Amino acid sequence: MAFHMRSLILIVVSALFVLTAQLGYGQNNFGLDKELVWSNFNESLDVYHSQNPIEKAYLHLDKEVVSPNEEIWFSAYLVLGADHLYSEASKVLHVDLISQSKDIVASQTVQLSKGRAQGSIHFPKDLEPGTYQIRSYTNWMRNFDQNFFYKKQVKVLGRVDPSENPFIIDAPLDLQFFPEGGNLIDGLTTKIAFRAVGKDGMGKVISGYVEDSHGNVVAELNTVSRGSGIFYLLPKANTNYRAVLKDGTVYPLPAVLSEGYALSVGSKEYGKIVIQVQASPQYANRSFYLLGLSRGKRYFQERLDLGPNDNQTLEISTSKIPSGILSLSLFDDQGNPHCERLSFINNRENLRISATTKSTVFHARGEIEVDIVVKDSNGMPVSSALSVSISDADQFAKDTGSSNIRSYLLLQSDLRGQIHRPAELFRDQSRTTQYQLDLVMLTHGWRKYQWPEILNGQSKNRAFSFAQGTNIAGIAYGRNDQLLRNTPFKIIAKSETNLSEHSFVTDDFGRFLVKNFNSSGKAELVFNAYNSKGKIQCSKVKLQKQNIQLPEPKFDFIPSEHSDGEENYQRLSAIRSQGNSISSIEGIINLDEVSVSTEKTEKKEWTRPSKYGIEPDRVVYADDYPNSVDVMHLIGRMRGMNLPNRISDPRGGPLWVVDGFPMPRFGFKDSIVGGNIPELVSGVPRAIAHINVQSIERIEYLDPQMASNVIYGVQGAAGVFLIYTKIGSNLNKKPKSSNLELTVHSTGKEFYSPLYDSEPGLEDVSDFRSTLFWDPMLRTDDNGKATLRFFNSDIANKIQINIEGLSTTGLSGTFLKTIGARNFE
Repeated sequence: MAFHMRSLILIVVSALFVLTAQLGYGQNNFGLDKELVWSNFNESLDVYHSQNPIEKAYLHLDKEVVSPNEEIWFSAYLVLGADHLYSEASKVLHVDLISQSKDIVASQTVQLSKGRAQGSIHFPKDLEPGTYQIRSYTNWMRNFDQNFFYKKQVKVLGRVDPSENPFIIDAPLDLQFFPEGGNLIDGLTTKIAFRAVGKDGMGKVISGYVEDSHGNVVAELNTVSRGSGIFYLLPKANTNYRAVLKDGTVYPLPAVLSEGYALSVGSKEYGKIVIQVQASPQYANRSFYLLGLSRGKRYFQERLDLGPNDNQTLEISTSKIPSGILSLSLFDDQGNPHCERLSFINNRENLRISATTKSTVFHARGEIEVDIVVKDSNGMPVSSALSVSISDADQFAKDTGSSNIRSYLLLQSDLRGQIHRPAELFRDQSRTTQYQLDLVMLTHGWRKYQWPEILNGQSKNRAFSFAQGTNIAGIAYGRNDQLLRNTPFKIIAKSETNLSEHSFVTDDFGRFLVKNFNSSGKAELVFNAYNSKGKIQCSKVKLQKQNIQLPEPKFDFIPSEHSDGEENYQRLSAIRSQGNSISSIEGIINLDEVSVSTEKTEKKEWTRPSKYGIEPDRVVYADDYPNSVDVMHLIGRMRGMNLPNRISDPRGGPLWVVDGFPMPRFGFKDSIVGGNIPELVSGVPRAIAHINVQSIERIEYLDPQMASNVIYGVQGAAGVFLIYTKIGSNLNKKPKSSNLELTVHSTGKEFYSPLYDSEPGLEDVSDFRSTLFWDPMLRTDDNGKATLRFFNSDIANKIQINIEGLSTTGLSGTFLKTIGARNFE
């Protein structure tokens, strides 16, 4: 609210007294040692920001309209700190879907890797049509105001009863006034911004006048942009002011303070801003301090002296301040904060992304090729991580003013309230655009600098940490359901994308807790319990259900950014849901692809489970080839096996493991013969080169190109051969390990794009896709280039290309263009 500054000042004054008392300075001699106290203030500010770094999450969606039983795909970006570098502090990102009735319809977590993740949101078949909100955040972000979680409004199409729309309510116009700098001061001419918002959350056009308590008209009131405008007022003490609109409604202005400062900011020319400070006579001939902060870093700090004229004007260069919001704060010579003014800096240091097609005429099911080039602000090619969505523009096209990664990271994520068509404020550097952007600065709240907490020099304990994974808890049992107390365990977790090992020891009650467990999609967990001799013993594990308390669901109104075409989208989505469309058979096609490309070997019953519970990539059984001469001959019988080129390399060849024990590959000193004797014979370690094949039960192979050999680290970089012998075999012995399946993080549905030049069986299938191409993790080469190839649908005549990206140095960029019939941008 516009009236919070006064109460904030009182709190900060108290905090400063505490701080100065701790330093040994009273208020009387503060002026003598003000520079030292100011130095301590700066130190407190630096400590606060180092202990409270800001994470920001952003989701690039392939679309923002959807029908029930369809997907929205997303690419996630997570940044940390002032430079918007990819965050490696958090490994888990929450993504929730919230209804207008403030219910969490769906919730999932995705695993972050170096600040990136991907996934999809499924909209259930029976989901009621209407407006929903996607919310995304990390565990660390929950320490702060959830108004700064990432939020995006999406529309589920269908017939909606207007009477059930919670935004259609009988509510008065919300009209707020924001004196520049924070307060109205007696005798100081002040710029006052106002913002009028209707019951639908959109800015409204208003007109009227401002009058004082004597009925004198002192200013005109007219909207300029986005429901906002400005007027100037010379306030007087002991006088009240109010706005009177044409319809007769009345709104009070903030109260007038008897003394203080007024802070105003204006732009003189590109690369500079002009700051003017006025003060009440009580502050004449006194010093004050100006502090300029952007993204938590101090870029400007100045001590200035007021003369008898009670005002001061100065210019500051913005060339070395990063693009984004600059917060200017004014403190008096006693260290009390008086004013705060936001100013947006746009130095245009962003990624410059361009995309072109070979042709602007697109044929049904024809191949489309898109060339992408990314350069930095100096025109130099730069390798960047991108996400790309290409849609049928007649079904869905994003508004050119809709939010994107640049508008979100630099503007929206640092302001309270919602901004309609924020990307429009970045389109150019014209006076009109700059004026509109400054109106946003004047009429939106700020959250970054909590002065009482900062000045106390301490950070309160945060309730939420940077999440590195999910905790798994449970109880372990042995034979006859006896608790396994103080027993060491190892977990081998294998999913399609990851293989990991975890260790724990149960407590006196057989309980255990595994922290920071991560796995995307369904994971197979093998729990191995070890006895005092280090051998696997029988175990049974029961996992406890984890109840995650999600943040309170809220539904904040976000002004709509949807484009035309919803009726067309809804009509075609009905066709897509039929049995002879690409959408209905894509799951079957994907399944067929898996079965063709991966040749699975049928398992046999074996005496012992595979090492660590790992499913091998290839396996051969000695009993199937009784005429095998030696180990190498038997390995050669593995189906699809091409022996590694470096299999005979004593240092770089595969790892050999017999019954769980790695075999040495290097020469050794023989005590009888002397000298180094080669350990390799016919490409295998000498210790097993002449093993009787009949004593071998099976040989497994872990391919270095697959995830299965990761458990052996660098030793398995060239592949791993696991030999299991028949020694001590017992075919009737039951498995000792506990095998469970667990889904921790969502992988989302895989985006399917048909290959009409090579994929059979699609001749009689209709293709009315809305999203033609989606790549959430595209990376350009060292020259900043990438080429995309995909096939058109049956009906798309024009396509919209939407590219968003972030460089490793924190530069964001976006590209949005429609190409094809009736070209427009």
